[in-house]
Amino acid sequence: MGDNAVTAMALTGTVTLDAGGNPDAVFIFRAGTTLTTSALSAVVLAGGANACNVYWGIGSSATLGAATQFAGSMLIYSSATLGAQVNDSGRIFALNGAITLDGDTVDAPTCGPSAPLAPQQVDGDGSTLVSWIAPASQGSSAVSGYSVQFMDASESTWQDATMCQGVTSTPCLVTGLDNADGYIFRVRASNATGPGGTSGTWSAPTVDNSPPMSAPTALPGHGSAMVSWLPLVDLNDATVAATYLVTSSPDGVTCVAVATTCEVIGLGNDTNYTFSVEATDASGGTTFSPPSIGVTPISGVPGPPVVTAVTGSKAAITIAFAPPSGASTAITGYLASCRSSDGGYVRINKPGNGKPPVTASPFIVSGLTNGAHYTCTVAAFNNQGTGISSAPSSSVVPGTTPRPPRLIGATPSGNGSVSVRFSVPILSGGFLIASYAVTCTSANGGLTRSSSVSAAGVIDVTSLTNGRTYTCSVRASNSVGTGPSSNPSKAVIVR
Repeated sequence: MGDNAVTAMALTGTVTLDAGGNPDAVFIFRAGTTLTTSALSAVVLAGGANACNVYWGIGSSATLGAATQFAGSMLIYSSATLGAQVNDSGRIFALNGAITLDGDTVDAPTCGPSAPLAPQQVDGDGSTLVSWIAPASQGSSAVSGYSVQFMDASESTWQDATMCQGVTSTPCLVTGLDNADGYIFRVRASNATGPGGTSGTWSAPTVDNSPPMSAPTALPGHGSAMVSWLPLVDLNDATVAATYLVTSSPDGVTCVAVATTCEVIGLGNDTNYTFSVEATDASGGTTFSPPSIGVTPISGVPGPPVVTAVTGSKAAITIAFAPPSGASTAITGYLASCRSSDGGYVRINKPGNGKPPVTASPFIVSGLTNGAHYTCTVAAFNNQGTGISSAPSSSVVPGTTPRPPRLIGATPSGNGSVSVRFSVPILSGGFLIASYAVTCTSANGGLTRSSSVSAAGVIDVTSLTNGRTYTCSVRASNSVGTGPSSNPSKAVIVR
């Protein structure tokens, strides 16, 4: 910055203002009384100097000689007189007198924005979240974007943060940084004229080496979004207790949670939003997530419900859910969908054909394939239409206990024993059969005995009472439980 103060100032030839390649260079000249230029004098800009950054403060009056080529803005206490054919790339302000022209040209220069204000940063793993305040002056036209640069504190070369070039709002996450290195950051705004002033620099401390958070996911609702994320973990992948702050971009709408889900309300419908999560652990350390994929809240229809539990049963799944919030009109019912990842029948349950709608939790989806893996979603609807579906549930497998095995027969097989032959049941209940249990009972006083085996075929039941009459039956078990017994065998006498 050049700043010169004199009593009176006179220009009789050419003065060159050389910015030395710095487009942010500012030149300030102060005259206690008058400024005069002789005919054909000139102020020449060089080295990237910009007339927007040249200022002349005049304590009395200014007189520019004929055909003077002038640059910069003049702030004059009294009056200004321009000779014939003066060309001034700047502006003239006279506080207490007239501005007299004689066929002259005075053009206000096209200027970029002033420097962004109050830059700051929050560091994470291999990244830094850079934020700033918009410049006080947008220049000749509205700010069209911001560009962030960074420099390793041990070096002297500025680098463009490629992911933060031409961004239209603050903050911006600079990634690809080296942990354990310190960095310096700065921000510049641009408009249609070009880049403006560069912010002051500020230093980020050594980047935290805690594991990064992944980007959250968001489901839009009516004037809201349900945001979820993975928990903060330490270097051993153990979950760390933390408080989470979710912030929308634009508008900066927030919500706070200690769980890993939070509904951000008060959003504008039909506006696209992204969301970032700041995690603060017990020591006060902070970690930032990257922003989510953008979502757009919708008007009128309900937002997504939240599935709280899913339970499998025979060819069916019971879905427990919490209703959405923020619908502008009352919810009239819910739809549910269960989709299989391994060939099970897909079911979408909705009202129709005389079937009334489900209006509250839980929702039972039937007609599914036992043993297949399913995830389920729930959507709410009202008279405006059907809203966004919930996030998919955890995987669940419908099923039941096995049908009775087929008992082929029982025959005495030696002292106090019976050999029982059987085959697998027609239906296993959707799960692998874990074991079979054969029980032989006596109708005339013999001891009851049981034996188990892991596969169908033949099993000997021993320690029975000789001379007594027995019938035998078999049951199968899977991970759900033990199924019903087969029909009893024909009676046999143990020898």
